[in-house]
Formats: sequence, C-alpha cells, structure tokens
Amino acid sequence: GTSTDGTSGVISFSTGHASHGSSGSMILSVGSSAAAGKGGSLEMSAGDTSVSSSSSTSPYMFDRRRNRAPGGSVNVSSGSSFEGPGGEMSLSSGSGSTFGGSMNVMGGKGNGAKGGSVLVSSGAGDGDFSSGDVILSTSNDDRISGSIFLQTTTPSKTFDGVGGDISLATGSGGSLSMSAERSLTSEGGHAIVAAGSSSGNNMDGGEVTISSGSSTTGAGGSARLDAGTSESGSGGTLYLSGGSSIHGDGGDMMATSGSSTTGSGGNVALLSGSGELSGGSMSIESGSSGNTGGSLNLLAGKNVGEKSTGSGGSVTVRSGSSTKSESGELVMESGAGSSSGLVTVGTGTSTDGTSGVISFSTGHASHGSSGSMILSVGSSAAAGKGGSLEMSAGDTSVSSSSSTSPYMFDRRRNRAPGGSVNVSSGSSFEGPGGEMSLSSGSGSTFGGSMNVMGGKGNGAKGGSVLVSSGAGDGDFSSGDVILSTSNDDRISGSIFLQTTTPSKTFDGVGGDISLATGSGGSLSMSAERSLTSEGGHAIVAAGSSSGNNMDGGEVTISSGSSTTGAGGSARLDAGTSESGSGGTLYLSGGSSIHGDGGDMMATSGSSTTGSGGNVALLSGSGELSGGSMSIESGSSGNTGGSLNLLAGKNVGEKSTGSGGSVTVRSGSSTKSESGELVMESGAGSSSGLVTVG
Repeated sequence: GTSTDGTSGVISFSTGHASHGSSGSMILSVGSSAAAGKGGSLEMSAGDTSVSSSSSTSPYMFDRRRNRAPGGSVNVSSGSSFEGPGGEMSLSSGSGSTFGGSMNVMGGKGNGAKGGSVLVSSGAGDGDFSSGDVILSTSNDDRISGSIFLQTTTPSKTFDGVGGDISLATGSGGSLSMSAERSLTSEGGHAIVAAGSSSGNNMDGGEVTISSGSSTTGAGGSARLDAGTSESGSGGTLYLSGGSSIHGDGGDMMATSGSSTTGSGGNVALLSGSGELSGGSMSIESGSSGNTGGSLNLLAGKNVGEKSTGSGGSVTVRSGSSTKSESGELVMESGAGSSSGLVTVGTGTSTDGTSGVISFSTGHASHGSSGSMILSVGSSAAAGKGGSLEMSAGDTSVSSSSSTSPYMFDRRRNRAPGGSVNVSSGSSFEGPGGEMSLSSGSGSTFGGSMNVMGGKGNGAKGGSVLVSSGAGDGDFSSGDVILSTSNDDRISGSIFLQTTTPSKTFDGVGGDISLATGSGGSLSMSAERSLTSEGGHAIVAAGSSSGNNMDGGEVTISSGSSTTGAGGSARLDAGTSESGSGGTLYLSGGSSIHGDGGDMMATSGSSTTGSGGNVALLSGSGELSGGSMSIESGSSGNTGGSLNLLAGKNVGEKSTGSGGSVTVRSGSSTKSESGELVMESGAGSSSGLVTVG
C-alpha cells in the first residue's frame, strides 16, 4: 500500500533453498499472441523519487545537503557457486519475421546534473586467473553482418557544448588490437581512424595521435603502419599526407626519428620495394605554387659537441647498380624557368683544418670503355651571351686571426702556395694515351681568344708557363710541340713570341727569349714559299736602346763546335730566282750620326797546329758578264778610309816557310782581250805615292 510518511512495503518472490538438489527456478513470462495480436510486454521498474512532499517540511527528504534522493535500483544477478561456474545471465530481444527486436541499455537522463553511466564489466578472476572477457559482437550467421557503433552524441546546436570522448585503454601491459576481418569473396574491410572536423570560428580540427608504449630500461615499442599485401594483385598503397587548405597554409608532414641524450639518434629509412620486373620508384618532390615553389632540403646532421672529434653526417646520392645492364642514371639539374636556377656543389667552410674535397669521377670499366665526363655550358639564343666556364683553385690567405704569424704554414716568411689545377688525359697500357684539346669558341665575327697565363708574383717572381710534350719510351722520340695558326684557305694569323716591355716607371729589363734544341738537334727558322705573293721575310733584329751610354743589342749567329770533327758551317744565302735577279746579300756595319760607324769584319778561323781558314770573296759567273767585285773604303770630309790588302806573315821562330803571297791579276779571256789592271793613287791637290817594291 501507499505510505504517507515512511517506506512503502516490500514484495518478495523467492523459491526455496535445496539442501542436496538444485534450487527451484523462477520464471516470469508473458503469454504469446496468435493471429494479428501483439505479444505482451514484461516491465520491471524501480520506484521513482519525488522532489516534493506535502507531508514534509523539506523538499529533499533523505539528503538535507540539497542532494536529490536517488531513484530505486534494479539489481538482476545470476547465482554464485562455491565449486562450479557461476550462473549465466542472458538478455536477448525476440526474433522476428522481418526485423529482430532491438535491445536498449541506457543510463538515466540527468536533470541539472550528469546523466547516468552505463557499465559493462566482466567478473574478476581469482589468483592467477584472468578476469572474464567482454565481447561486443554482431550475430554470427551466413548473411551480412551488422555493424557495431561506439559513438558519443553530437551536442544540440543550441548549446555551446562538446561531444563526449571515446577511450579505448588496456590494463597495464595489455595489448590493443583493431583489425578488419579477412574476406573470401569481397573487398577487405576498411579500417578508418578519423578525428573530428570543426566549423567553429578559429577552431582546429581534431588531432590523431598513434604512439607506442615507452619503457624505462628496455626499448620503446615500435609503431607500424603497413599497407596490405597481395599474392596476385598489387600491394596496398600507404598514404601519408598533411591536410590541404583553401586560404591558409597546407598542413606539414613530418617524419622524425627519436633523439637520444647519450646514445645515437634513431634512423629514418625510406625504402621502395624490390620486384622481379623492376624495383619500386621513389619520388621526393616539394609542392608547386603559383608564387614560389617549395624548397627541397637534404641535410645531414651536424656535430654540435664542443669537445667531440667526430665528423658531421654524410650525404650519399647514388643511382642503382646493375649486374647485367647499365646502372641507373643520376641527374642533378635546376628546373626550367624564365631564368634557370643555380646549381651549387660545394664543401663546407673549415675553421681549423682543411676544407673538404670535391671528387667527380666516372666508374672503372673491367672490359668496356670507361665513362666520359662532360662539363658544358648551355648555349644562348637571340641576343644573349654564352655562359662562361670557370675553374679556379683555392687562394691562400696570408693572414689569420688565430695565428701569431702572418705566414701560418712557413715561419720563414714564405707564403703557403695557392691550390694547383691539374688537368690530364688518361693513360693507356697498350694503346695511345688520351688526347687533350683546349679550344675557344668560334664566332660570326671574331673567334674567341685563348689566354694561358702564369700567376702574378707579389714580391717575388711571377709564375712560369710550361708547354712540354710527353717522353718517348726506348728508341722512340718524345712528342712534338707545335705552335700553329689555323690551316684554312684565308689569310693566316701571326705567331708572336715576345717578352713584355717593363713599365717606364721602373728601371727594368725586358725578358730574354731562348730557342735551344737538345743535344744534336737542329734549329730551323724559315718563311714558307708563296705561290701568288712575295716570299715571307725572315728578320732577326736585336733591340735598340735609348738609354744613356747603353749599347744596342748584339746579333750572334754561330754554328756548332766539334771536339774531333769539323766545326759546323755558317751560311748566309740570298734567295735564288728562276727568271728574276737573285737576291742581294748585305753585310754592313751600323751607321752613326756623332760616333764612329760600326765595323764590318769577315774573319776566317785560326788554328793552333793546322792551317788558318780561307776567306773567299767571289762574285757570281754569268752568260752575259761575270759579276763585278768592288772593295772600297769609306769616304770622309777629313781623311778617306784606308784599303789594306796584306798577306799573312810567317811568325814562327824556327819555321823556314815563306810569308803569304799577294796576287792582283785581271781576268783572262779566250777570245778577246784580257781585263785591265790599274794601280794608281787617287786624284787630289797632291796625288798620293804609288810604291811597288
């Protein structure tokens, strides 16, 4: 009955206890309905608690701290057992010819406070036994399986609320597994983990965090994202992508290995799969943009330890090798554009030691030809200028902020040398060595110039330029050195071998030029024969001097001497001619305005034990007349020059030989008169004596 001031009465339904058998069951069942009737319902509800009472001075009867009194509880529990398993509990809705009956397990709504919770918990295990399992499963039959939804409700738009969280957490050391079952006839089930999106003002979308477990003394757990494998189809694709944005920046995609305080940092490996037909490709490409394309940086780790002697991390970019065919290509180039970007390959700056080496080399070939190396600058169209190719070795600084000496490597005050440049063609064990060609570019107007220059010396001699052919082996000669202008049908260019004239501000001397052969080698200087124009001139001229009391340079032409054989001959021949006159040979001493004219001396060689050499002055013979010979001393406003024809003396103290003879004879003739012989002194105010004795 109803109670106005106390607790209402209790109703108890119970079966009796059994001392030796099974206790009796209790059955609460509603009868079935035939035809079009509806099955009856079975309702069990605990009592509500009213928040107001006409017989009480307080609206909160059981809790005077203004906490509402709880509604009545419903407890349904199966029986326990001391030795066997506890009784099972089954809650199942009815089956139907169309839809099966639904089952709803809901906590109560909270008015002004949190709603009631729903707890599904398995029973505890005793000792070393685990607790019972909690299984949420759809029906296991041969048809399409139903879905399982674990979701919190979306708050009403009229409230500024937040959807509830879902947490899947195992106990200490327990594993968490989420997998879609394998399918035999259709596609495999999808596994989707998606954080919630947000349309709120300046509200971020939800994050997705997947992290493996940490460890105090062991290794941290691994985290793996594996696409599915396939026996006959393609393996599944693995996508890792940052989120796109319409007006803001796109999301970043970061793959970072773990750092370590005392050990080594973790590795990052990006490996494409191997295959029988071809290995998988790998593309690392930064994003395109209508403004500036994204940058791509490959940076090895720094060595930031203050006392560490280890090196910085290495960077290796290598194409794939092949055992039966060509290895893969390696291409490094900047992208195309209105102006193409720079390509820079450089080693880092060194603060205390030697900076790094850059090595460009093609691979060795065991049986074929080794690969070529090409350094070429792109051509330019229209009015653009062809790009330059520059190769320069490193400079050496003569000062250092960390050294007390301005000459860090040589304390005898000799500067450390600048870096060398060595360019050499390849050698061969059986064939000829590789050729080397240095050529400047051709042009529609002037061809490009080529400059080979030694370095300027600051406080010392300038650098030398050496052009040398290769040595020969055994009886073979060394290679030739050829300086030649271009061989074409037009006018040939000139060849200049000259030393520079010192600046007038210095009292210096021009450098020497020396043309010298090796032992026994010949020296030939000749102008080439011309078919249409005059023959080329051969000019050997010593330098003049305008210095005070400074002589002009001498010209010395001397043949070679010999120890046991004859000395080499020295010849000055004027050129011959078939139909014109033969060339004239001039031997003349230099003239002078205020000083004496230079002498002209023709002297045969002397001998210590043999005869002195002869001097022969012979004019040429001819069909019309023989050439004349004139020996005439120079005229003067004071005293004319003397002419002396003197035979040699016999100066031997014990010799019985005679002095040399002098013969002056006119020419004979077979058909006419012989030539006249005239000996007379010259005309004057008083003629000179003629003495024959």
